[in-house]
Amino acid sequence: MRFQVLRVLDYSRFSRHLLSTAGDDGSVHIWDTTGRRPKVSWLKQHSAPTIGICFSPSSDKVIVTVGLDKKLYMFDSGTKRPSYCMPFEAPF
Repeated sequence: MRFQVLRVLDYSRFSRHLLSTAGDDGSVHIWDTTGRRPKVSWLKQHSAPTIGICFSPSSDKVIVTVGLDKKLYMFDSGTKRPSYCMPFEAPF
């Protein structure tokens, strides 16, 4: 198992057992806190450290991340892939 520096985390407002995390390697995970493995993972989506993450206020299946790579990603755990990427001119 490879370890990463955890930078950000957020709990779902709908499912108290869901937690999203991201870190320095750009990987994003949604965890079911009743288990020991990620429920869904997107490995190395950001090419620089991820510095912000949050669940959607209307769904526990959608999360948004921002990183020092100047990108905002929207992830849908239902499709298990990034559903949207918006580049910016400066890091967040």
